[in-house]
Amino acid sequence: MFSSQPHKGALETCTFCPSLCLHTCPVSTVEANQSVSPWAKMSLARYVSRGQVELTDDVAKVLYKCTGCGACTEWCRHDVDVPTVLFDARKKAIERGVAPYTSDVFEAAPAAGKEAVVSEAQRLERYQDEPKVLFYFGAQRCDQAPEIGRLLWDICAALEEDELALGAASVLDSGYTLWSAGHHAHFRAHATEVKARLDRSERVVVWSLQDLKVLRDVYPEEGLGVTADLLSVVDYFGPILTGAPVHRLK
Repeated sequence: MFSSQPHKGALETCTFCPSLCLHTCPVSTVEANQSVSPWAKMSLARYVSRGQVELTDDVAKVLYKCTGCGACTEWCRHDVDVPTVLFDARKKAIERGVAPYTSDVFEAAPAAGKEAVVSEAQRLERYQDEPKVLFYFGAQRCDQAPEIGRLLWDICAALEEDELALGAASVLDSGYTLWSAGHHAHFRAHATEVKARLDRSERVVVWSLQDLKVLRDVYPEEGLGVTADLLSVVDYFGPILTGAPVHRLK
């Protein structure tokens, strides 16, 4: 039995709630199944923590029926952070030797769109191995939307911004899926390498808010805080667009 602390209050609140956030959950909507609603998943986690339900692979699989979108938390009258509780439950299950999905399922494959993204940056002379101001694209974004790179460089040209560059670390995976799946040992090993590469830049402009959250919040929790200044695209371009003073690196 794994302890429900420090989530005891959240688990009890959800268990005795009449599932008011049911309509917000994309998983239960797509599966048309209330047994994977936020209420059901949180209730199941509570029953396991109390020893009322045995933690088996099939039970643990239900804990993975959460994308971490946070829609249920936004709707919740009590601000219960459901994704954080379920992510932690996955971690505890794995620590107990119950892992319905092995870590390799959540390891990012080499980005298929990497070559196109790097080639475009090199053509525009926007590529350096270790730039001072690094654009962190992320492995998943290289595959999902490589055209973002072209758009970004067009914006830089229009704003006469000449410091931002793609680098070897730009297409690395942040490790979000490993962390959210509860495979923290594998995540720490991966994050250690990513941190070492990002720390070679002075500033890192991150495209994905998901990646930014992991780098800003999760890495420090694991004792792997990135020393480079982490910025969102809005953080970086905002001062330039508004005409505010911008400190440029030599």
